[in-house]
Amino acid sequence: MVGSQQVFSRQKRSRGPLVLIRPAQFLVVLAIVLGWSMREDRWFVPQEGVGYAFGVGGLGLMTLLLFYPLRKRFRLIRNWGRLSDWFEVHMLFGLIGPLAILYHANFRLGSLNANVALVTTLTVAASGVIGRVIYRHIHEQLSGRKKTLTEMRMGLDATRETLSGDEAVALVRDSLVAFEEGLLGRSSKRISFLSVMIVTPWKARATRGRAFRSLNRHQPTLGTDQVKKAQESVRKYLRAVRSVADFSVYERIFGLWHIAHLPLAVLLYGTAIIHVVAVHMY
Repeated sequence: MVGSQQVFSRQKRSRGPLVLIRPAQFLVVLAIVLGWSMREDRWFVPQEGVGYAFGVGGLGLMTLLLFYPLRKRFRLIRNWGRLSDWFEVHMLFGLIGPLAILYHANFRLGSLNANVALVTTLTVAASGVIGRVIYRHIHEQLSGRKKTLTEMRMGLDATRETLSGDEAVALVRDSLVAFEEGLLGRSSKRISFLSVMIVTPWKARATRGRAFRSLNRHQPTLGTDQVKKAQESVRKYLRAVRSVADFSVYERIFGLWHIAHLPLAVLLYGTAIIHVVAVHMY
């Protein structure tokens, strides 16, 4: 129980919104809409002036993205600041860099090598957004600290312990345990994404509905306050079970995403080099 409390306290301390990412996302979307609406005015040209500077700046920011994975892997720089701060900067550059490239291209297609570089940049940016969504499910918010399946199960065990002393919950404990065993009583690799996203929520609602109806039938003997307390315990327990299942699935998806994202990043820098060389030599 003490270990579970430590897990929860660590999670609570690590929470907190990233003050720059959310407004940056809004501003990037606004800038894309603005740039797209002005593309016919041709305020910028890629070959010179501000348009050229956008290209240099965008490529520079995309190159700086490499420092985050290097910070995680090289012992020499592993203690240079908090990993969460590095990740926040990584996400910021991952938003602003592709935006600068779009302004560099004036939201238009050009030569073949430029088009390949642009499409690759946008693909990597989209992949990064997807990765960020997955990342949130297996890390403590965006703190950089990865959760573990053991910690998630410890949290579930702690929740289950709170149910054991509740006489009202004892009336519906069998259905709750059946829900847990049906979802988690198998290898985590057998829990599918579609099951977690579609089937499990439906089963959780059905289990909760049956439990609530059973508790409501016993309200005259249990009392209103006891029933409400038991219903909240049921909600908490079902959320804990689903959290463990969700984590198992998203952890596997994140591993697959890493496999796909790395070659995309290599392709990005390769096409960028070819584009820069082609522009300045021909």
